[in-house]
Amino acid sequence: MELAFERRGSGEPLILVHGIGHHRRTWLPVLDRLAAARTVIAVDLPGFGASAGLPEPIPYTAESLADAVESFCVRLGVREPHVAGHSLGGYIALELASRGVVRTATALSPVGFWTRPELLYYRTVLRAMRASARYGGFAPTLESFGGLMPPGPPKSPVTIAWGEHDRLLPRRQAVRAARWSGQRVKLLKGCGHVPMSDDPELVARVILEE
Repeated sequence: MELAFERRGSGEPLILVHGIGHHRRTWLPVLDRLAAARTVIAVDLPGFGASAGLPEPIPYTAESLADAVESFCVRLGVREPHVAGHSLGGYIALELASRGVVRTATALSPVGFWTRPELLYYRTVLRAMRASARYGGFAPTLESFGGLMPPGPPKSPVTIAWGEHDRLLPRRQAVRAARWSGQRVKLLKGCGHVPMSDDPELVARVILEE
């Protein structure tokens, strides 16, 4: 799968995966910090940013987008990278960890740990984000969330972190994520749903911890 991407730095490979309303430039605040220790590869998911959409008849789901990231890594010759994702990208990072194809996975406020009312609220807010709706993958991916379940048990080490003031995916969802991962979720103090913008230094530190 060909994806638009940006590469910086040197060291062990680290794939960065954005959320549903964003693109790879979302990671700009932390790119240089991460690139000081890793070969950082920030990707645009299929149907987002500068990447082409998924070929027919592949549906837009979190799992099919994870497939695309996995095949992108194979095509690039990147084996068992570290991966970090935000929101939808956080779910993708955890899905790849459940497949055992990444060295480590860091998920920032991952989707998929909501109750039905929380999902309905999330969808309502995102549908109002007209700027995001211009991406071809936005609407079908959002609609697919109705059937989204947490990934299978992780086969690679995972770190989950949550913004203290996340209003889109409230931090009470972190309790369910902690139950899934079998470990405590890190609280990103002072951060909202997009912690890379709120505290780049803290987020970079969390991602680089092993």
